[in-house]
Amino acid sequence: MGKTSFIRSILGLSTKDVQTTLGIDFFTMTISFNNTAAYVTLWDTAGSERFRSLMHSYVRDSNIVFIIYDLTDRNAMASVAQGFRDLEHCKPEVVAVVGNKRDLRPVMTHDVSNTIKPWTRQGWNIVTGTCSARESTSTKKLFVRCLNNTVVSPKGSVVAAVPIRLIPRPVASAKCCT
Repeated sequence: MGKTSFIRSILGLSTKDVQTTLGIDFFTMTISFNNTAAYVTLWDTAGSERFRSLMHSYVRDSNIVFIIYDLTDRNAMASVAQGFRDLEHCKPEVVAVVGNKRDLRPVMTHDVSNTIKPWTRQGWNIVTGTCSARESTSTKKLFVRCLNNTVVSPKGSVVAAVPIRLIPRPVASAKCCT
């Protein structure tokens, strides 16, 4: 479905030769905009059925949850519906339903609105859109749209859709027994 490629695209990393996620992986970054700094942790969960039971513990305290589906998959809406069922007991502020692989043909016509309609009563702010993980501008625009619904600048104004600056966090070298 392209979850890892989506995250790597947001981070500005290469999406070539991305390996399948086994279990759960995470990335951290600090985003600065409108005099507001947000520390963000992006969790990448495996799509396999056997890892579904683990997902709840990683998603339960999230502000934003992305449900990524493949625009070229005829059965994609079944995956989106399962994603919403997995979130029923979580309390995210925003649920983003994102169709990925917009650059590939043929792109299926999916009725996202009918799929998400039963879930609108949950009180989540549901953001929808399509992108291509190969085009970081499209993934970052969706990411900023989600941030607009969760991060408020100090003056109380909503964050504008401006380019985001990623500040890499240096990884401290681990030394044993020192």
